[in-house]
Order: sequence, then C-alpha cells, then structure tokens
Amino acid sequence: MRLNMWMIANCLEVLEPELYLKDYEPAVIKGVRLYSADGYAYVCQKDSKVMCSFGEEYFLLSGLSLEVAFGLIQDVFDVFDAWENKVKRWMQHMEYQKIVDSCHAFLRNPLVLLDANYKVMALSRQYGPDDVDGEWKYLKENGFSSIKVVKELRARSADSNLQRIRHPDAVLRLKLDAFGYVNVSQNIYCENILCGRFVVMERSRAVNCGDVFLIKMLAEWLAPYINKLNFNSRYTGGSSVFYRLLTGRETDHKTLEMELCYYGWEADDEYKLLMLFYRDRKADGMLLRLLRSALLQAAPSCAAEIFDNRIIVIMNESRQDTGHLISKIKDIVIHNDACCYAGLEALGIFSLEKLYHQLDQMDVLLENGKSRQCFFEFEECAVPYILREADLERKIYAIHPAIRRCWQKGEDREGLEAMHVYLLNNQSIAETAKQLYLHRNTLVYRLKKTEAKLELDLQDPRKRMYYSMSFEMLRAFEKELSAL
Repeated sequence: MRLNMWMIANCLEVLEPELYLKDYEPAVIKGVRLYSADGYAYVCQKDSKVMCSFGEEYFLLSGLSLEVAFGLIQDVFDVFDAWENKVKRWMQHMEYQKIVDSCHAFLRNPLVLLDANYKVMALSRQYGPDDVDGEWKYLKENGFSSIKVVKELRARSADSNLQRIRHPDAVLRLKLDAFGYVNVSQNIYCENILCGRFVVMERSRAVNCGDVFLIKMLAEWLAPYINKLNFNSRYTGGSSVFYRLLTGRETDHKTLEMELCYYGWEADDEYKLLMLFYRDRKADGMLLRLLRSALLQAAPSCAAEIFDNRIIVIMNESRQDTGHLISKIKDIVIHNDACCYAGLEALGIFSLEKLYHQLDQMDVLLENGKSRQCFFEFEECAVPYILREADLERKIYAIHPAIRRCWQKGEDREGLEAMHVYLLNNQSIAETAKQLYLHRNTLVYRLKKTEAKLELDLQDPRKRMYYSMSFEMLRAFEKELSAL
C-alpha cells in the first residue's frame, strides 16, 4: 500500500514527532530504507534525533535509536498492508461496520459512512451517542443525517466542489451551524454517479492530508461495492421510498422527508414520470443498469428506479426544466435502441402511484411492437385508458393536466368553454360563434389564447378527442374533483 508522510506520522503520533510536512503531497511512498532510493522514505541519524524524509518533507523522532526508529516506521507499512487486505475481504461481504471501526486506529476521530441519500451505513462504535455532538447523536438514534444538516450541505456544495477542483487533495473543512465539530467529507463516486460519502468529525485532533488520503482510498475501493448494493436493494429489491410511492405502498414520513430534502423537492410540487425500456425486453440486467447510469449522468437532478426490465424516471416539473431534460433523455433512448413512455404530470408526491399506473397501461394500449418510434406520450392512448379504467380517482388523474388545472383554479372559464364548444362542433368557427353569441374575431382570439396557454395540439385527431373527453369529465365529476 502506498503512503504519504502524513499517514506515517499519524501512526507515530504517540512519539510526538516534529513535523515538517506539506499539505497536498500524494500517497506514493512504497516503503522505507536506510539509504536513499526512488519511491522510498529515507531514515537516518540527524544529530541526537532520527529523521525520516521523503523529498522535501521530513519529521524528527527524539529518544530513539536509528535501529528502533527504522523498525517502527517499517511496521507502519506492514500495518497498512495488513489492514488493506482485511478491508478488501470485508468489502466482498459488505461488512461496512468492521471497515469503519478499523479506521479508528489511523484517524483517531469519529467516522461515518453514508449512502447517497444521507442514510447511515456504518459509524464508529468507539463513540457513544453523547461523546461527539448533537448531529452525531441524531445519526446514532435515527440512522439519517438531520434535515438541517442536509440543507446546509446542499447550500454549500457548490463552494466545496469549486475548492475540490482547485485543490483535489486538499483538506476541506466544513463548519456547519448544526455541528459542534468541523467536518471533513469525501464523496464516493461510481461511474461519475454519487453513491455515498465518508464524513470525519474533528473531535480528537485536526484532520490532515494523511487522513484525507486514507478515506479517499477507501472511497475508491468501496465505490463498486456500494453501487452494487444500491442496485441489489434499492433499485431491484423494492425498499426505496420512491418504489413504495410508485406502487401505492405505505411510506415512512421521516424517510420520505429526507429523500425529498436530498433532491431539494417539496411534497406538493408537480411531478412527471417517464418509463424507459429496451426494445429487446429480455436485455441483460447489466445493460439496464448501464442505461440508468447514462440517464443519471445526463439528468442528475432526477430520480430513477429499476422495476424488472424497465426504468422509471421521476421528474419535478416545479423545479426542473423538464423540456430540456426530456430532450437529453430522448437522445439517450435513440442511441441505445430503447423506447420511452412519457406520462402526464400531477400535483403532489402521492400522485406518483396514479401516474405510474398510466405508464404501466401504455404497453397494453399502444401498438408499438412494429413501430420504429421510440418516444410515446400518454395523450396518444388517454381515451382508451379512461374508457377501460374502472377506478374513479385514476380516471380523474387521466384528465388533461393543463385543462384540469385551469378548470380547478377557475381561470379562463370563457376560453375553456369556447374550446369545448369548438371541439364539439368539429372545429367549426361559424357554428361555435353562433352557439356562443360571439363575434368571429372575438372567438378566434379566445381560442388562440386558450390553445397557447394549455399547449394543445389540435392537429392530432386522437388528442382532440382526448381534450373533448377531458372537458366532459370535468363537468361530470365536478363534485369529486373538488374533494381531491
């Protein structure tokens, strides 16, 4: 295992070495020698002290003979090599608690391993709930970072990322109002996707670049294992909050709150779903995970869940430019011989189950087996969906969202009525103007204004039928709509 001078000095801190070390030196030292050699630390006598040097860096040890000092420094490399072998065995069995506990011998500070959503995977058992600070106690008792800390971390992430770009190996200390101690964080990435993070709390001593290199190496080793764990439990085992919401299952309020906080979403925002799948429905699961990785790289602000042989993408219409995101996703779909279903949008995180049901039924309602089309909208099959669906609430959620929203808010009722009558009259301006007692120019103005506001496509006969049915349903279920 390659070390840097800080990592060696940290293991010998009980001997109180005099340090003359730099902040950003890499871990490249292969071992220790009593003579100068490339890639090795050099140990020699310097007056009454023993000096260990590498390049321009060195530290001094007092009260030891050269032979004893050399043996102790050599032991440091042996200890790290043995530790590395243990860690890599533990990783194969996903024994993350053992890994975190073993780090205490080197870090001498509390360490926590979190997944991408700030859920605790392991934390140092050497410290009790009251031994560190309020956030540590919260982590111990609840298994998640607190909402306050997540919000502060998100607010400062841009500055931290900029510092990391300027100084990749620098020690980034973050003092948050909610923490009693300074925190040093190391993100864990797999295929450029964040899958977890280490956080060291400066309780016993200041974190230095030896500690940073240690957790940085750990992050690199752990990344593929944590990513695999995410796929096994979170995305195919059905344990995530979004999976439960999409399938209409009961969700834990605290877990949902944390998940929404991580994405910067609110429960009453407007949401939209996409469903992606390969044309070859029997495609290997690894291909599906690769497609998901590509999606998250193109649209990291979205959530993505793997359900059997399909990927469900959750988008927040209130806080994202979904038009831009969909354009990027379309490009991915085209280049991967895949298809995409785009559902309607609806207010509230608990509407996801209704939106997912719409997408799930598109396979039955669309005859896309022979088509080379790769992008399908729910509007194309909305009418047969409404006719087949027996559940009243699902019927109501299938009403055209823009028409329904405008109706419920009481906006532009004159324009909505004009559009409804216009569609009933087979788009006859003369007949519509006659029935509504309007001048032709007034009617045309209202129709154009309403068409633009609701973003209607009156050229497609299937969509015109969908709009007409939406208007009829609004009248028929006005009482039920007010109750939702």
